[in-house]
Amino acid sequence: MSMVDLAPTRVDVTGDFWSEGLRRAGLTVDRSWMTDAWIFAAPFAQPIVTVDYRNHIPPFHTAIPNLWVASMFQVYPHDRGQNYSIALADRLVERIDS
Repeated sequence: MSMVDLAPTRVDVTGDFWSEGLRRAGLTVDRSWMTDAWIFAAPFAQPIVTVDYRNHIPPFHTAIPNLWVASMFQVYPHDRGQNYSIALADRLVERIDS
């Protein structure tokens, strides 16, 4: 059974699921500490790259000052390996520092 099969798909049970998992891991967690919960999911395991994908890659910067975004959609033209995610983070940090 995979995590996909185990993880909740309804936001109303997400907090209970993860707080119970954290308790089993030996952490002190009280469900009442959580004020809200969300589920973020993509329909595919990785972005579907089209011919003009390069023209649709979101930038690191946003319209909100000092808010930067790095996501799996910016790991291009590579596959979604952790090493490419780390390289993406390095590029973002360089951009922020400059």
